[in-house]
Amino acid sequence: MKKAAVILLLAAAICAVAMAFGGRGEEHAEYLRVHIRANSNGAEDQAVKYRVRDGVVAYLTPKVAECKTKAEAMACVEGELGGIGAAAEGILRANGFGYGVRASLR
Repeated sequence: MKKAAVILLLAAAICAVAMAFGGRGEEHAEYLRVHIRANSNGAEDQAVKYRVRDGVVAYLTPKVAECKTKAEAMACVEGELGGIGAAAEGILRANGFGYGVRASLR
């Protein structure tokens, strides 16, 4: 297993739910993005990072779908940090990883 102190950092900016807010096709549309950091550059850690990303996007998409602005989406995400962390941790555990998770909004 990995070092106990290693943390998978979710959301260095809750910066790829890849969802545009406001007008579609506008050059200056606002986006809410999710950033997932892997434990390492190793193949296993990178593979599970993408599974975590997919799970977090699936968890968040219906929750932010009705938001009209980036500010609304960020407030929604802030209220869901516990759920985001739990979703990510569940995916890690299901894939045999025991290190921790931290979700934050920046």
